Amino acid sequence: MKDKTNKSREKVDAVMQTVLDNFSDPASLPKAVAFSVIKPPTDIPMGKWSFTNRIITYLSGTADARGYRQWKAAGRNVKKGSKAIHIISPRMGKKEENGEEVLTVFGFTATPVFKIEDTEGETPPEYAEDLPTELPILSEVARAWGIDPSYAPSNGSYGGYYRHRDDGPSEIVLCSEDESVWFHELVHAAHYKVRPEAKELPSAYKEVVAELGAAALMHLYSREPHDGFSYEYIKGYAAKGHKSPSKACLEAMKDTAEALTAIITEAEALGLAVAA
Repeated sequence: MKDKTNKSREKVDAVMQTVLDNFSDPASLPKAVAFSVIKPPTDIPMGKWSFTNRIITYLSGTADARGYRQWKAAGRNVKKGSKAIHIISPRMGKKEENGEEVLTVFGFTATPVFKIEDTEGETPPEYAEDLPTELPILSEVARAWGIDPSYAPSNGSYGGYYRHRDDGPSEIVLCSEDESVWFHELVHAAHYKVRPEAKELPSAYKEVVAELGAAALMHLYSREPHDGFSYEYIKGYAAKGHKSPSKACLEAMKDTAEALTAIITEAEALGLAVAA
């Protein structure tokens, strides 16, 4: 096993050097191209909400929000500790007009709803025909670590996310079929695996690790590496720490290499296609 790990590390070191060499000349990198995201279906409850309420939910970072009972009816449960967002709902009542009872708005109230990201369970029936059915390459690695990748729609502000849990199975939710998004989230999972204390690290640092690792995996497993996007992504997070992209990458090298080695070693142990 140690020999396999060493061979995996040699591959990792070589491909990371390629990525860093490419990053050293940003002007030569291909233009960053944004990934496409999975849009929510139009027949979800939110599709009937007012424009104001839809804006409230979009600004809260979700493309689908529903009440507690609505999620129950859709086969999903609100996760313990989740905080509701509030939309504006009319308070309806009956009053008599011209001898007839009519339904009237008497005012407005704040109604709690929960983001789909804060729920778990079955795929909502509205998504049955809209979500991809084929999981990405190396999904078996995540499953071997007790993580079941799944797809969900996005409001366009994110392509996916990794949620780590100490008290239960962690999860990777993909809102795009772009391989780089998947690799980014898989590296997040691997980072937590090799460094259990990763949750205490600055989020900007973890994002650099994940994207640097994603760039390397794109070289190893994809026909279309897109270092341009990765460089711009890392540049944005490096700036938050008042660092250059190269310095941020160098600081993240050790953790990134260990996370990638864990992924490749697991992949080869499972008999998956060996990285080039």
